[in-house]
Amino acid sequence: MDQKQVEQIDQVSRSWASARPSVQSRVKVLEVAFVSALRDQLRDHQRNQAVGTAHQLADSLVAYRLSEGASLAEKLELRFQEDIENDTDILRETGHDLESLIEIVGKAA
Repeated sequence: MDQKQVEQIDQVSRSWASARPSVQSRVKVLEVAFVSALRDQLRDHQRNQAVGTAHQLADSLVAYRLSEGASLAEKLELRFQEDIENDTDILRETGHDLESLIEIVGKAA
């Protein structure tokens, strides 16, 4: 690796370190919305927030080349647009995808 590549990697690492709290906060919004859906208490404002947050999260993860995480965030965006609290299969899939997303974000350096 040449010096320029090392500097680019270092810059991306610093940028991720600064963005990570925001990304984790977005994941938390999705977690709270999911728990509300499980309890059949997901309200329209919370659903809309989850949809917007998942979209922002997908964009952020693409920027950091976390494509698998971005894909999961896009799935969550679409699921929160649906009436997920009334479909146990969709709830189960959403929970699985959310767990995978949490793991990806947690492992990102």
